[in-house]
Amino acid sequence: MRSLTRTALGTLLSAGLLFLIVRQVNLDLIREALGHVRWTLIAAVVILYFVGAYLRAVRWRLLFREPEGLSLAHLFAATLVGYMGNNLLPARLGEVARAYVAGRRGGLSLGYALGTVVVERVLDVMTVVVLAGLALPFVPLSDGMRRTWVLGVLLGAAAFGGLLWIRRQGPEGPLLGLLARWAPSGVWARVADLARALAEGATGCDFSLRAPALVGWTVLLWATYGFTVQVAFWSLDFALPWSAALALLVYMGVGLSLPSAPGFVGTFQFFTVAALALYGVEVSQALTFSVILHASYFVPVTLVGWGILAAEHLTLKQLSTLPEVAKRGEGVG
Repeated sequence: MRSLTRTALGTLLSAGLLFLIVRQVNLDLIREALGHVRWTLIAAVVILYFVGAYLRAVRWRLLFREPEGLSLAHLFAATLVGYMGNNLLPARLGEVARAYVAGRRGGLSLGYALGTVVVERVLDVMTVVVLAGLALPFVPLSDGMRRTWVLGVLLGAAAFGGLLWIRRQGPEGPLLGLLARWAPSGVWARVADLARALAEGATGCDFSLRAPALVGWTVLLWATYGFTVQVAFWSLDFALPWSAALALLVYMGVGLSLPSAPGFVGTFQFFTVAALALYGVEVSQALTFSVILHASYFVPVTLVGWGILAAEHLTLKQLSTLPEVAKRGEGVG
């Protein structure tokens, strides 16, 4: 029921955001913008998306306790399945799907693999916080928006503090240990086991040893994202400063964390238009850009991810049951 409510809320939010944009568009300006698209650069954007997915798999591998047991090719495939899942399934189930596919061949529990995904997402939150701090002096913000931006930086820092606290707690920490001891038999006991597995995944790797590599791959990953956005700007002849790419990454980092329809339809468009509005890009042109950028990611990644899913002998219906499977501690049939 909670998942259904979240899906309905996300769909309504996405539809509302999309409506706010569409009612402002000028079809003549959209046709004009489409006439200026350089499709060879769009092809480069597609390639860069896959490069980014590969770099994400490289960084993700470092978060496992024994990464040698997981091939990079398999984690890359799992990452693409996750992207496909987020595009087609509600409630960001793609994150659970990629954890399952990654752990399936490595003999890892879903909870442990999902714990590494949680850590990876916290690293992304921290990266968005850093980008927001770097971009703050260069992005044309009103006073109110600047205060909101600073608040976002503080919330991101709080998320990082939460990760450090979980690391200190560990899977045998006082709170999780208390939950495990006092949880009644049945569903709550399984929830306790899952929580401990998540904590184990979140604390599995030696951060002190792998921190330089994690930072290095994170910088390279997000630099690739920034360059992808810049190439997309060039594809529509948008003459925007480098800070516009940073602003867009920050807006998208915040916007795509909200509940939304599968594939972030509506949410993706709204926050792209909002970011480009800071630089005076007209709504119709910004919407055209957002649709082309979104489609260049959505279509190829979804098709490739679906092909990988078929090769793994899995279906979307099976992936949609993963949250319940995780609670029961079972495998997918």
